[in-house]
Amino acid sequence: MRNSSRKADSGRRNCKLHELATPKTPDRRTYTPPVMIPNALAACVAGTGAVCTVGATAVGAPFKVALASYMTASVASYCLRRGILHRWPNGKPLGAAEVLRRHIQYEDEWHMPNKPVLQGRLWHLAHIGAWILFFQPIYPILEMALYPWDLAAFWFYYPSAHGAGLVIDSRELRRRGKRGSRAQVFRLDWHRFELNVGKAYPPPNTGRHPPSILCNLPHVDLPQRSVRHWPWRQHTGRLMQLLPQPCTPAPSASTTNQGTGREAAGVAALQ
Repeated sequence: MRNSSRKADSGRRNCKLHELATPKTPDRRTYTPPVMIPNALAACVAGTGAVCTVGATAVGAPFKVALASYMTASVASYCLRRGILHRWPNGKPLGAAEVLRRHIQYEDEWHMPNKPVLQGRLWHLAHIGAWILFFQPIYPILEMALYPWDLAAFWFYYPSAHGAGLVIDSRELRRRGKRGSRAQVFRLDWHRFELNVGKAYPPPNTGRHPPSILCNLPHVDLPQRSVRHWPWRQHTGRLMQLLPQPCTPAPSASTTNQGTGREAAGVAALQ
């Protein structure tokens, strides 16, 4: 009897230890997955630029020192966060060093592959300048404002289209496996695109007939709503004065050689 009672006591003791060691699974109806530590860490680091500026100002540092601290922290936080959110095809994080390399390193096959090298390098330097001067000063504040909505911002180049743009991604769509424009909710771009400026299609159709023009203008894209090149495509008629005029096509040989047979023979002889 003593042996059996001892076994029962030890069994109950083991059950209690097992219950203490094993966490209880919360109710599925009320359970919310915790925020991923890397994303939370990156979001905190995204605010270091503002913290450095406030600290430098508090200790009376010169404006140049405060500005340099802010920009350095902004670029570092951007590379860290994008390195965590963007991934290689094998699923591994891209890494901060790779993000920085893609922004500052010139690549022949990517930056103006069919143009002279000097022109390609000048465009690349312009891209870097736009990234540093226009995007990075607002990045820490913008990223902290987007984080509660599960969104993230980054800067993108369009080398072949002679432009760049600010892109806002949906983290929820990326977790579902979406990539590229299918995961984007907003783009503020400035690059070259083609636009028809002919007669408008009858409603409910949208768009216009040729001729088309090639323009390089700032515009807004909303990929989730199939809105492209707003407002130029949606309000072409109202904005026609701001658009370049379509090139008049050169007359064809059939129209220039119309006339008498002698005139046609003379043209042929000149050719």
